[in-house]
Amino acid sequence: MRLSALGKSNCSQSICSVQKKRSSQIHALDSVMHVTWRYRGNARAGPGGSCQCLSAMSHDVYNSRQVNAEMAKKGLDIPSDGFDSIETALDALRQGIPVVVLDDEDRENEGDLIVSGDRVTEETMAFIVRHTSGVICVGMTGEDLDRLDIPLMIPPTQNEEAMSTAFTVTVDLRVGTTTGISAADRTATIRALSSISSVPEDFKRPGHIFPLRCRQGGVLVRPGHTEASVDLSRLAGCAPAGVLCEIVNDDGTMSRTQELLEFSKKNNLPCITIADLIRYRLKHDALVQRTASGVLNTRYGDFVAHSYVSVLDGQEHVALVYGDDQGRVGKQTMARIQNESILGDLFGTQRCGSVSQLDNALEKIVEHGHGVLVYVRCQKGRGMGIAEELKTFHASSTNDSSSTACDIYSSEDGGFMSDLRDHAVAAQILKDLGVTSVQLLTNNMSKVDSMVAHGLTPALPNQDSRREHYMGLVRFVCSSIVICACSNVCNLLSWRRNSEIYNHEEIRAGKLAGVNNPSKSDSSIVGYLYEKYGESNELWNSLDGIFACVIWDERDGSFVAARDAIGICSLYWGKGSDGSTWFASEMKSLQTRCEWVDTFPPGYVYRSKTGTLERWHNPVWMDESYIGDQPANFDLIRQTFIDAVKKRLMSDAPLAVLLSGGLDSSLVASVAVRHVKETTNAFDPDHKMHTFSIGIAGSPDLKAARKVADFLGTQHHEFTFTVEEGIDALHDLIWHIESYEQVRAAVPMYLLARKIKALGIKVVLSGEGADEELGGYLYFHKAPSPAEYHKECVRLVKRLYKFDVMRANKAPFAFGVETRVPFLDKAFLDLTMTMDAREKMPDLSVKPDGVHPKLEKYVLRKAFDVKDKPYLPEEVLWRQKEQFSDGVGYDWVDGLKEYANKVISDEVWENREMRFPEHTPRTKEYFLLRTIFEGHFPHPDSLKTVPKGLSIACSTEEAIKWDPEWQNAHEISGRAIASVHEFSAANGSA
Repeated sequence: MRLSALGKSNCSQSICSVQKKRSSQIHALDSVMHVTWRYRGNARAGPGGSCQCLSAMSHDVYNSRQVNAEMAKKGLDIPSDGFDSIETALDALRQGIPVVVLDDEDRENEGDLIVSGDRVTEETMAFIVRHTSGVICVGMTGEDLDRLDIPLMIPPTQNEEAMSTAFTVTVDLRVGTTTGISAADRTATIRALSSISSVPEDFKRPGHIFPLRCRQGGVLVRPGHTEASVDLSRLAGCAPAGVLCEIVNDDGTMSRTQELLEFSKKNNLPCITIADLIRYRLKHDALVQRTASGVLNTRYGDFVAHSYVSVLDGQEHVALVYGDDQGRVGKQTMARIQNESILGDLFGTQRCGSVSQLDNALEKIVEHGHGVLVYVRCQKGRGMGIAEELKTFHASSTNDSSSTACDIYSSEDGGFMSDLRDHAVAAQILKDLGVTSVQLLTNNMSKVDSMVAHGLTPALPNQDSRREHYMGLVRFVCSSIVICACSNVCNLLSWRRNSEIYNHEEIRAGKLAGVNNPSKSDSSIVGYLYEKYGESNELWNSLDGIFACVIWDERDGSFVAARDAIGICSLYWGKGSDGSTWFASEMKSLQTRCEWVDTFPPGYVYRSKTGTLERWHNPVWMDESYIGDQPANFDLIRQTFIDAVKKRLMSDAPLAVLLSGGLDSSLVASVAVRHVKETTNAFDPDHKMHTFSIGIAGSPDLKAARKVADFLGTQHHEFTFTVEEGIDALHDLIWHIESYEQVRAAVPMYLLARKIKALGIKVVLSGEGADEELGGYLYFHKAPSPAEYHKECVRLVKRLYKFDVMRANKAPFAFGVETRVPFLDKAFLDLTMTMDAREKMPDLSVKPDGVHPKLEKYVLRKAFDVKDKPYLPEEVLWRQKEQFSDGVGYDWVDGLKEYANKVISDEVWENREMRFPEHTPRTKEYFLLRTIFEGHFPHPDSLKTVPKGLSIACSTEEAIKWDPEWQNAHEISGRAIASVHEFSAANGSA
C-alpha cells in the first residue's frame, strides 16, 4: 500500500504534514482522496483497529451547479467537496467493494450502491438488498444485451419512466438457481450477465434481475446511474456491467445527500458523484479523432485546417493552424477557442460579437506569426440551435448592454456540463496538434479554468489580466495537481506507510509473541515494533521488505520517518514556510506546500526529537572501500534467490511476471512457476502463472519472451506498441514517474501496465536489480580492477531509487499495478555484494566450466544451470545483455531520438544553455524530456531530485573514466558498447 491507511490504487500517492505545533495527529493529504477501506493493503494501522477519515473539506450538501466553476479551476480529477475521488472508487470496484454514487440534486437526487457485475459476491449482494429498495438492476451495454437477446421492456417512444431509464425484460440464470430471489441466485445471474461467454439460452425470462440498457457514450451523453455503473466498471478494468440499486432509509424513504454521506462514512464506502465522473472522463477519455487536413486560403493568410470528429455524437470541429505550430515543444502558441454561433458567425449579430472575435483572433494570430484557432461546433442534442440563440439574444437585451448573448448563455447553470465537453474537445485538439504552452485569447474565464483542469496551469502576470478583453495573453504549461485530505488516528500512536513486509508472520511469532494485534495486515506490525523498540534502529532492521513510513507519537508530539534500504518505495519530504515537515509518496503533492523539496534517502531514518537524519541500514558492502572476499557458492545463490521470489509471491490479489525474455526476468518467472505451490499466502497457487511482454512489432524481447513462456507453460500475454504511441505517452509518463531519466524503458512499461490492469492483475514481479549488484551491464567488461568493479556495483545499487527502481515502481503504478523486485531482496544483496568481485567480473576470453564464456552475471547463470531439471532453455540462460529499452525494439529508441530532433529546432537547440543553464541537456532527446518535466514540476527544487551526470550504457559518471573514448559521451543504450556486444540485436535483452 501507499503512504496512507489505504493501499495501492491508481495514482494514489499520499502525503503527510507533520507540524511540531500539533499534538493530536498526523494529517495526511492524498493526491487522490481515499476512504478507509479494510481490503488488502488498506488495513488501518495501530492498536485498537478503528480509525477515522478526517476530511479537510466541508461536508456541506452538494450542489453541482454551485461547485462546477470551482471544480474546473481545481482540476477534473479533484473530487467535489466532501466526496471521494473517482480513482478511489475504481480501486474499490476492482476489489468487489460497492461504491455510493450520487446524481445531481436537480435530477433524481438519489444515491445508488454500485458494484462491478463480475466482482459481486453473495455477501455483497446481501448487503445491497439490506440497504436498498431491493430492485436489483444491472447496467449493460447495448452490444451485450443484443448478444444475449435481452430486448427493451417497452419501445423508447412509449417509455414514460421519469428519467426514461431503458428497462429490459427481466431475467434469471437458467441453470444453478432456484427461485432466483436469493442473494446466491441473484449473484449467479449477475455474474452470468457480466460474462462474455454467456449465451441467450443461459437465461430464463421473466426473472428477478433488471438489466438496463446503457446509452452509448455513457455519462457524457446521459448523466444517469445506469451509465455510471457501466462507465465505472469499464474504467476499473472490469466487465462493462454494473450492479445498481437505490439506497433507502430505514423508514423506506429515499436517502438524500447528507444521509448518503453519513451512510458511506458509517460503512466505510467510497462516495462519489456522477458530476465528478463526467469530469474524470472528460480528462481521460479520447473525445475526438482527426479526420482530414488541408490548406485553407483566407483573407488573412493561408492556414492548415484539420477536421476532427467527436466520438460521442459525431459532431465535426475544425482547427486552423498558422505557421509552424505543430509540435512546438517548449514554445508558447497563441490560441483562440471559438464556440459556434450560427447567428453571430454567419449574420454578424451585434448581440453576440462572435464574428468580430473570430476576425480579430485570426488577424492577431497572423500578426503574431504562428497560432491555432479551434472552432468548436455545438454538440448535437445540446439544445443551442437557432431557436435557443434567438431566445438568448432576447434575454440579453434586458441585461447590461455590455454583456453579449454568448456571455449570458455561458453563465447559465444548465449549460455548464456542455461547456465542459466543449472545452474538453478544444483541449484535446490542442494537445493533438502538439501544443503544450499557449497564450489564450479569451475573456471567458470558464475557458481558462477548464484548460487548467485539463492539465494546463496559467501563469498570470496580475489579477487584472484575468478580466482583460479576449485579446489578453494568458500563459499555460502542461501541469496539474490533485490534492485532498485524509487522516489515520488510532489511540496515541498512528502511522502512514507504503509497505510490503514479507517476514511479518515471523515477527508476530517471535519479537511480537504475545502481543494482541487484531489486524492481519503485514504492515500493522510496524506500530507494535515501535512500541517495543521506540526510535531505535532495531525497528527498521527487523523488517524484511519494502517500506516508506511515518510514525506520529501523540504522547510527546514526536515523529519518525524511514525508508527501505534500497528505496523501492518512493518517499519525498519538504519544509513548509511555517516550519511544518511534509512527507509524500509523490513529489507533485509537495510542490505548492513546501519551500524546499527533496527525495528522502533510502536506508535512512529521520527523528524529529533530534532533528537528525541517520542511516539505519549499514551492511558492510555499502562502504565502497570494502572489497568482498567470499567465493561464489552456486547452490547458495540459487536457494537464496528462490527464497527471495517465494517471499514476493505473498498476495491476495492476482499476480503475474513481467517477462522480457532475457536472463533476469526469465529466472524470476521460472522460479515463480516452479515454486509457487511452496509459498505461504500465495494467491491461488494452483492457477496458471501469467506472464506479460511488450515491444515494437518484431522486437527481440517479444521473440525471446515467447520462447521462455512456452518453455515454462505460462499464460502468456504479448503486446506491441508503435513509436507514435510511445511518444503520445511521454507527457503522462513523466508526470507519473516524476523524472526525465529512464523514460526510454519506462514508456513500454507504462503502456504494458495499462494492459495488465485491464486484465485484473494487481501485482507483478520484475527483474530489476540484477545488473547493478552483479555487474550485468556491458560496460562492466571495461572495469579496470576488481576494486573498481565492486565500487561501481555499490554506486549503482545506492542510486537505484533514482533510476530502475523508480521506473519499475512508478510507471506501472500509474494504473494501480504494484511491482516487486526479488533481486533486491536484502539477503540476496548481502550474498552477492560480499562476493569476491573477481567472481563476478566478465571475461569473454575464458570458459570457467569449459563450455560457456564468462559472460556478465556468470555466477547467476551458472547457479541456475541445472541439467537434470533446467530452469530455462540453454539459449536464454546464456543470452547476452541488452538494455530493456533496446530489447523492446531499436525502432523505439531511434524513433524517440528522431522525434526529438524534429520538434526541437536547431534555433532552440543552439540556445539550450540559456534555456537550461543548470545541467544543460547534451542531446535533443534530453532537451525534450527536460522541457516536459519542468512543465509538470516547476518547483525550483524539483530538478535536484533527478540524477545528473554522464552515462555510458547505464553507467555512473565515475565509470566514464574507465575508457578515454567515453569522455563527454552520454548514451544509455547498450549499443554504446558495441565492441562488447557478442550477439546481434535479434537475440534480445536480459
